[in-house]
Amino acid sequence: MIYAIPHYEIDNHPILFDEMFLQRHRLFVEGRGWKDLGDVSGREIDQFDTTSAIYLMALDTEGSLQGGIRLVPTTSPCMLNAVFQDLCTKRDMPRRIETWEFSRLFVCHHSPVDDEGVSIKGRLMCAMFEFCLQHGIKSLTAIGDTFLLPRVMSAGMEATPLGLPKQYETGEMVAVEMTVSESILGKMQNYYGVPVQALQSDLSLPRRVNDRQVPAFPSPDNRVEHLFGLNGFEDQSLESRFEGKRSQYLSRFANLVQKLSSADQREVNEAELELDRLTEEVLETLHGSKSGEFSKERKTLQ
Repeated sequence: MIYAIPHYEIDNHPILFDEMFLQRHRLFVEGRGWKDLGDVSGREIDQFDTTSAIYLMALDTEGSLQGGIRLVPTTSPCMLNAVFQDLCTKRDMPRRIETWEFSRLFVCHHSPVDDEGVSIKGRLMCAMFEFCLQHGIKSLTAIGDTFLLPRVMSAGMEATPLGLPKQYETGEMVAVEMTVSESILGKMQNYYGVPVQALQSDLSLPRRVNDRQVPAFPSPDNRVEHLFGLNGFEDQSLESRFEGKRSQYLSRFANLVQKLSSADQREVNEAELELDRLTEEVLETLHGSKSGEFSKERKTLQ
């Protein structure tokens, strides 16, 4: 069983998250020799394990961890745009709401296959593509060893290098961008022998606002309504009022996405304040909410 679990659920699943960080340490620090990633607690946690991250975790029937993947939007700080910018020498670094970075793929040494005899790695990869298709994510970036590229291609994935390979202490790494599509997912399912619907449950989906469920990662064309929990109109006059400002709100929000991922903390702080103002304006346009009431809405979303 594979679950998509957002980082903000860490307090609800402390044992599971702790085991994930322990397993990552055993694989990447002890196994691969990436000593810079380790800490004295025997856990591998870096600066990208934040509230922006979504984790795909494979569990057996007893709830024990079998493997995992980390997903981070490229509009937030991630490995490629914050640490390995020099790997993008042939193409511009992706920084789009529909492009996410995946990293920290691991499978516990004691269980290379699941209870049905299916490769846990293969099931995780297929679940990742299912997650992307559900959330309008059109491509994935990754940084990996060059020797893995032939394996990726043989599984049916389409990977385009973003630059030239670079030597590091224990090998040679390259940054790639992979296309996400239904047809590619089908090829991966056939290659790994993974049945349809590898993703068992998506805990990032149920965000309730005013007793309505809204997707966590909406498609770009209606992301403002979904972001603030304002999809669906009972009053047609409200819908008409909003339509007149839709493009303006989308444009302002798109500009804020770029600023929120800036390396300049002052710019990030200013963007967060502007996002609050934009949210209150949208709420007032639709529901007549007064300034300051957004704080209550925001707590509901968190």
